[in-house]
Amino acid sequence: MQRGTGGLKEKEAFLLLLELSAGRVLSYLFGPSWKGVFAPLFEEESTLFSFPHTLVLLQGDTILGMALGWGSNDRRAKGRRTLFQLLPYALPRLFRFIPKVFYVGLPPSSYYLSNIAVFPPYQGKGFGRILLQEVEKEAARLGSASIILDVEKENIRALTFYRKNGYTPLREFPSFVRMAKPALEGRLCI
Repeated sequence: MQRGTGGLKEKEAFLLLLELSAGRVLSYLFGPSWKGVFAPLFEEESTLFSFPHTLVLLQGDTILGMALGWGSNDRRAKGRRTLFQLLPYALPRLFRFIPKVFYVGLPPSSYYLSNIAVFPPYQGKGFGRILLQEVEKEAARLGSASIILDVEKENIRALTFYRKNGYTPLREFPSFVRMAKPALEGRLCI
């Protein structure tokens, strides 16, 4: 496991991560060319979608999966800038959707797991649990009291996975469920 370094191979994996974990939402918000919106954000360290916020699961030189998330300090420091960079691409829809994802119900001391995916050839082999455990270690390292994530309601496989790993539903939105788990033993901040 390593933190993202921003290389070309990682950028391609990042776009696959987004496609697997949020492709439908991104297509809805940004149209069929959404990858062209997010590829430059990956390279720009001042956004929440940049490589320093990724954890890369490796086996040798092969990227097995990736997670994207950030702590409350980064969310405060980079959230507005990220939102303003996305506005020109999907202004009418962003006002309905993005503010909910970034701000609604996120406690100040939480770590937000934006995206996580094990790539198809490596699924079903326990790598998802390993990747999630690394995210949880990162959240604890940052001093976050809880980890918050959102899952599409119809993604039964993901909902089951998170429940098995100790996440509980906090709130239901029209198309997704917000879930949480303590990052530090016994401290769930919701």
